[in-house]
Amino acid sequence: MGDGLKALGGVSKRLKMEALESKVEAMGKELGRLSSGKSKDALLTSKEIAPHVGVTHHKTVERWVREQGLPCVRVGRNLRFRLGDVLRWLAQRKER
Repeated sequence: MGDGLKALGGVSKRLKMEALESKVEAMGKELGRLSSGKSKDALLTSKEIAPHVGVTHHKTVERWVREQGLPCVRVGRNLRFRLGDVLRWLAQRKER
């Protein structure tokens, strides 16, 4: 019974990794699209970056800044994000 649970856990981790890899690939394509129309250093809001990191709510992005070290730039009281920095952060987390 224990071996079955371990195998299930391995499958679950592999599925999560595959989903994350596809998100990173999609974000890379989006970065290319944004780069052609905007500067690579364009600052995005938490609402704008949320779909790029695979979440639906901007508060999740803001929590990740506090709890997981998601890179951001503060402009006054507001958080802004560079898509390239966020993609690098996601790729580094994928490697772990």
